[in-house]
Amino acid sequence: MPTMEDSAAKPNLEVKQLQRYYTVLRDFMAHRDGRGEIYPPSHEFTQDELGSITPGDIVKWMNVKLYNKEDPGAEDPPLNGSHHTLDYYKKSISYFMPQKDESWDSETKTGNPTRSPSVNKLIRRIRQFDQEAGGAKKRKSSAKTTGSPKKSRASLPAKFAPMIPPPQSIATAIPPQGGATVQGMQHILRRMQAQNASFIDLAGALSQSCEMFKSTLQAHNQAINADIESLKKMTLPGLAPAIPNAARPVGVPKSSVAAGSVGAGMLDWQYVHPDGVRRRVPPTWTFPHDSLQEMYILWHCGDYRNRISPMKLFQGSDVGFLGKRSKMNLNEVKNLMKIVDEEATKKGNKPAGAMTIGEAMKAFQSGLSGFDFHSTTPTGKQRDVARLKWSTLTKYKTSTSPKKKAKPYDAETAKAEFLAEEDDQYWYEHGDGKKRRVPSSWQFPMLGLEDMYVYWHCGDKERKISPMKRFTGSDINLLQKRCKTNLSEVRAVMTIIDLEAKKKGKTISSGMTPDEAKECCAVGYLGLKIPKTTADGRPRDILKMKWSSAVKLKKAKSGNDSDDVEAEEVELPEAEVDV
Repeated sequence: MPTMEDSAAKPNLEVKQLQRYYTVLRDFMAHRDGRGEIYPPSHEFTQDELGSITPGDIVKWMNVKLYNKEDPGAEDPPLNGSHHTLDYYKKSISYFMPQKDESWDSETKTGNPTRSPSVNKLIRRIRQFDQEAGGAKKRKSSAKTTGSPKKSRASLPAKFAPMIPPPQSIATAIPPQGGATVQGMQHILRRMQAQNASFIDLAGALSQSCEMFKSTLQAHNQAINADIESLKKMTLPGLAPAIPNAARPVGVPKSSVAAGSVGAGMLDWQYVHPDGVRRRVPPTWTFPHDSLQEMYILWHCGDYRNRISPMKLFQGSDVGFLGKRSKMNLNEVKNLMKIVDEEATKKGNKPAGAMTIGEAMKAFQSGLSGFDFHSTTPTGKQRDVARLKWSTLTKYKTSTSPKKKAKPYDAETAKAEFLAEEDDQYWYEHGDGKKRRVPSSWQFPMLGLEDMYVYWHCGDKERKISPMKRFTGSDINLLQKRCKTNLSEVRAVMTIIDLEAKKKGKTISSGMTPDEAKECCAVGYLGLKIPKTTADGRPRDILKMKWSSAVKLKKAKSGNDSDDVEAEEVELPEAEVDV
């Protein structure tokens, strides 16, 4: 965090809010300094750097955030965000200004640049535009509904339509491997089936792309004619009988039967959502909570009747619109399917990239033994894993899996990985060949608040660990799962203590001794506003309590008087996740 010697910081500012403010400052300073990427969370801005900020720098950056360019035209409409966004940016940058309480003086170039007429004029202009044309959300919504294609099928909502792919990317089946006649015939049938399915979805948008329709149809017919010509040179043995729709295997979704045995799961459909993003599912789709067997069919073959691609092709962006849990569901299903696939591969039934329902069923029966579970329930009933909901099986696997214990600190490993000491920082080389400030056996310290403050500014010279304030996410991202979150929480608490200590006349330097750090902590911890007594009246030794306890008490205290969050979503840089 920055060195704010004269900043009148709010001691009761919520920790997360302070992190967001500093993320905005880092993004702004990176643009002003011409950096290609945002400054890291550990970077400290000097008072001279903050004092050199001008209103012009802020206006240019705000224009980039709204218009994607520094000097937009007078008639250009904002592309991103609204006046709420600019208000938040202004408040974030203003928080760190050395003379934040003074108006901007254009002659002496002193004061708070965020309070200058040019910055306020820009915000007023965007506010007036929002009042006339609506906020960012309203503008995006109207942009999506304007010129929308008419409904082409009763099963599709009016707000979306399947995308129109170019001829080379139209959904087709995988061409046959080898030169067998049966495979050649199946290849032609697959092409015809893919063409029909694709143009049914394209029917609603033909008025917009007649030439594309014509060229796509010609490309498909030429490919089919080429296959027919190649078949004339072959002898035609008897074709394998098709699987009738009535012969649906147990556990196979009814919607998948329409695909028959020609491998409809090879097709890949995509839909344009109201927000303009193409996804493999329509906006009306919901995450399936079927049995494990049904889920395996959907995973490898998809849902042909409802035009859903095989779920193994899905990415997080395809289901993210359903909420945070949808991505977790996709990851959990992926792990379950991986267990089945690996076991099936061991038994000689390796799943292919494109599978028929029969092939998927065969692989599923082979891979089912990959789950380590009891064949009977606690009451003695026989357990049919194939009919269990996949979500139930996920919970069962989680509850029975042994918890991983953190690897203890190994001095020998640390000694072997140690590289050198550079500028009061210690470096270690991990197994992946990358340099980090901690050895691979390092564990996040769960120390008292005072000891953690010393560790933050001074490190651990006995074990050759750099001051933690120099750490970045890449130093600890391969260690315990919560390390990056811990680092973010510690950084926020240490920053508040630093600010309070500076207000009390203490000097926060880069080369502090442990005794100096303790003196700063002794007066700076008051900035956390943690009650000195417990709820039942017992005295609380704040300096000796665990830093994690201080974080929880700080959050509980700031939860009641934290700043209001803007009514409209504020666009922050992606690097905020590293704070």
